[in-house]
Amino acid sequence: MAITQKNIYSERINGALNYVNANLDKKIAIEDLALVAHFSPFHFHRIFQSLMNESVGNYITRIKLEKASQRLSYTDKSILEISLDFGFSSTATFSRAFKKYFDSTPTQYRKNGLTINSKICKNTIRESTYYCPVKDEKTVVIKELEFKKIACITVFNAFEEGKALKAVNKLMDWSKKMGVFNEGEILGMSPDDAVLTPKEKYRYLIGITVPEDFIFEDSVIKCMRIPKSKYAVIKVSGTIDNVINSWNYLYNNWLINSDYEPNHLYAFEKFLNKKKATDWSSFDLELSLPIKHLNKI
Repeated sequence: MAITQKNIYSERINGALNYVNANLDKKIAIEDLALVAHFSPFHFHRIFQSLMNESVGNYITRIKLEKASQRLSYTDKSILEISLDFGFSSTATFSRAFKKYFDSTPTQYRKNGLTINSKICKNTIRESTYYCPVKDEKTVVIKELEFKKIACITVFNAFEEGKALKAVNKLMDWSKKMGVFNEGEILGMSPDDAVLTPKEKYRYLIGITVPEDFIFEDSVIKCMRIPKSKYAVIKVSGTIDNVINSWNYLYNNWLINSDYEPNHLYAFEKFLNKKKATDWSSFDLELSLPIKHLNKI
């Protein structure tokens, strides 16, 4: 399949997005991102806006604030610590940005979460859409995982009916044609928070692990890597409600009572029965939450 100019641009922008995700604790300069993407700062800003439908600055701030909100919900870290964790110069700077985005101060958010009438709530999927009460304690195992090379499709606006499943089918067909299906592991992941990210911006990535020496070129399927990190891992079988219940248990029960906090890497789902990866009436998954030791001050 021919590689178009837009495909090349998209791949370079994806490199910049990965850079943002790996450096959320720093002040990220547009010049640095432009260098990663091999564009001049002027052209990078215009290309980013065109492909992502938001400015570079807005994207960086949005991702930082969405991740910071998770720390407010799932850790006892102080607001000062969280603001520094995400590269804000002070709690005042962090609080102003947070209030502008969420219509709530960090302190109010930690106490009450999102209010139903806030502007961000009006443009996201309601939490009740996929919130299931946690009833049973589940077995969580700490593992060190690394996936050195993954062939991956990014689905934008992934809540649109059928889009994510269509990408799974495409990846399955492609991997069988390329001879990497039998040995590969199917992974699903998202860099975004389903509760907080506006629906049209929510991304879901579906990938299959491939050998390091496997070379490919495709207009849609790109290469990504997951660096070595500790993960909290839980197995789940059943319907989407069972999957959501298990994710809720990891975040709302296990994490807040552990000695860990979320790492900046992607949480992901591994399909344990990859031959049934396109059957979403029932799932057989291993859920992996990236973690690091909680620094207690």
